Amino acid sequence: MGVKLKEEFLELLEKDKEFRYTVLGYLGIGDVIKRLDFLAEELTKLREDLNEMRKEMTELRQEQVRMREEFGKRLDRVERTLEKLTLDIEEEAREVLEFRLREMR
Repeated sequence: MGVKLKEEFLELLEKDKEFRYTVLGYLGIGDVIKRLDFLAEELTKLREDLNEMRKEMTELRQEQVRMREEFGKRLDRVERTLEKLTLDIEEEAREVLEFRLREMR
């Protein structure tokens, strides 16, 4: 094989994907290379999907934090209301007892 023919052959291998696959096919590894290319594309898609899932998880975490904060505020309001009601009932009970005691005297 002449030097010029080798150079042309190597140049075709480097620049022409279809030629490269044809040569690989003759060598028996073309299907393996095609499958590897397919798997590389699938891996890229999976990475993109994973990145999207990470974004969604981050958004869900932020929503969870917001909901916890909101729940905490509402719970605080309920506790204050309950405390106020309890104090009001205690005060009313004191007043009733004082009234009854005065009546008994």
